[in-house]
Amino acid sequence: MRRLAKLGALVGVTMLLATPAQAQLNGAHTLGDFGVLAGTQPQPGFYTTLFYYRYPTDTIRDADGDKIGPQPDAPGSVTINSYAPLVYYVSKAKVLGANYGAFAVLPWVNGSLEAPAFDLSETLR
Repeated sequence: MRRLAKLGALVGVTMLLATPAQAQLNGAHTLGDFGVLAGTQPQPGFYTTLFYYRYPTDTIRDADGDKIGPQPDAPGSVTINSYAPLVYYVSKAKVLGANYGAFAVLPWVNGSLEAPAFDLSETLR
């Protein structure tokens, strides 16, 4: 019972000390648990999958959380859509205790930018 009370107190203090996290996409890595840098790998075998990723945003913020842009109060947005068929192969061979594997991907990416602050009237393709 005493151990449970200590655990409850620890959880309570941790929740009281928690602060909101603030972040934005910085870099070219896919968000979530996916890909070579995610540290995940399927069991040995051959796999195929279709990956879809959509990233829409209407604000870009600096490290202090302030909106940045040519006119921070002007509307605008960026949307990225990506489709990527993937082929995985994981062998039963071990290298330093891990299965050796590889994957290939052929991505199709479409991005759109809406920035009325720039006063552009053309569509670029």
